[in-house]
Amino acid sequence: MDHHHKHNEQGKESISLTSVVAMGTGVMIGADIFALAGQLSELEGNVYDG
Repeated sequence: MDHHHKHNEQGKESISLTSVVAMGTGVMIGADIFALAGQLSELEGNVYDG
């Protein structure tokens, strides 16, 4: 048995706490960028009103 995969015998991938925190932070920052772009676009009057 490989020593690196001893805790992972069933072939499932695991994710570390650092990876989860980094992913969550990236998602929040990305969502904020899109929300800010939408608000700026609305203020400038570039939103399609239908």
